[in-house]
Amino acid sequence: MHIFFDAKRYFYNTTGLGNYSRWLINSYHHFYPEDKLFLCTPRLNKHKDFDTADEKKTIEYNNFLGLNRVFGLYHKIPGSSIFHGLTNEMPYFPKASKVATVVTVHDIIFKLRPEGYKWADRMIYHLKTQYAIRRADRIICMSQMTKNDLIEHYGADEAKLEVVYQNCLPFYYNEPSAAEWTDWRQTYNPPMDFILSVGTFNERKNHKSIIDAYSLIPLSDRITTYLIGSGPLKDELQQRIESRGLSTWIKILSNVTLPQLRCFYKAANLAIYPSLYEGYGLPVLESLACGTVVIVHKACATVEAGGRSVSQVDCTSPEQLAVEIVELQKNKFLKSKYLEEFVFHLEELRIDKLMKQMNNIYSNIL
Repeated sequence: MHIFFDAKRYFYNTTGLGNYSRWLINSYHHFYPEDKLFLCTPRLNKHKDFDTADEKKTIEYNNFLGLNRVFGLYHKIPGSSIFHGLTNEMPYFPKASKVATVVTVHDIIFKLRPEGYKWADRMIYHLKTQYAIRRADRIICMSQMTKNDLIEHYGADEAKLEVVYQNCLPFYYNEPSAAEWTDWRQTYNPPMDFILSVGTFNERKNHKSIIDAYSLIPLSDRITTYLIGSGPLKDELQQRIESRGLSTWIKILSNVTLPQLRCFYKAANLAIYPSLYEGYGLPVLESLACGTVVIVHKACATVEAGGRSVSQVDCTSPEQLAVEIVELQKNKFLKSKYLEEFVFHLEELRIDKLMKQMNNIYSNIL
């Protein structure tokens, strides 16, 4: 098969959508090297760390004002091949086109949590998603929650929808080197026991709930908590921490490198990911892959990311969150039980099984 990918974010995005693009393309190529993969990207300076192997061909194109990516890319895709839009969108294809099309829809946060987006951006994302859902022959959903959202809010044809989960990078399953541990300890001088929360600082990620919950935890049960990330609410969160007299226990860290982040994950007593809405929630898997139990919001797709290996609470309730934080700090048996469940959950997230699912999707639409 000849499979063409919208690979702009493969080369230019170092976080979520870029990570997904690199994970899927590189994993698929590993298991199905006989298929020819073509990575379509604007002709710009690519990130030096994301160059492709010789077996994957890069197709570059001029992209003045973004128009060629939307309206001209189909000229480069021959008939009887497959095009996969990896990030909620796909270029225009004429109705007569013989190209089979797939799109991955990660979430519709812009529609369900609109307060985090400008009006113009919401309209653009809505129109792109609407067209992709209507035009694609198959729609890959990051979670069952995303699938349900597309049916409810876009009237998507359920027969076209398929949930294909994502695993995190093998990097998180591997142990840091001695030099990485040394760098981490010298840079942050972390205490023996601490709690971790990783994510962008915005309303949806719900870091305020951690601060509010900590106000309810007895002094004898408090340990250092690191909030790692950046975002528009960083200053507000810092003020909230200080106003509640929690500066001794809750620390905000930004500009943490990937090896340092892995050390934080590996050494943490517990992780908290209280986000109210996600398409999936990869940090949950990253934490579990590092052997650290996670608390998640019970009404979020992060429950799917972690399966039965995560602690599910109502993270809009500081009281419930506070109780669970203390319980998991003290109850080693419960923590061990969650990590044992992760071994079974991993069976469903085996890369070979996920890539077989992708191969079946590609094969069945030709």
